[in-house]
Amino acid sequence: MSQRVEPFALQLLRRHRNGESIEALAVGLGIPVDRVEMRLRVAAMLYEQQSAASAAPKTTEPAKQRDCDDRIIMTGLGLHI
Repeated sequence: MSQRVEPFALQLLRRHRNGESIEALAVGLGIPVDRVEMRLRVAAMLYEQQSAASAAPKTTEPAKQRDCDDRIIMTGLGLHI
């Protein structure tokens, strides 16, 4: 039985929604504030995507599609994966 790992961006979003400021997240993680802000934007898009995907009919290869969608999002934000 494998466990699903929550993407880092969604972990940051959850922590931010629980009251941690962007500055506190940046200091605690040792990454610049602008990177935290970018990851929060990615998380918002991932959250929307997951919500839409749960309402959409299932595809035959959901994991493959998810990987492709994540690459498109990350590339659009200038991130290299």
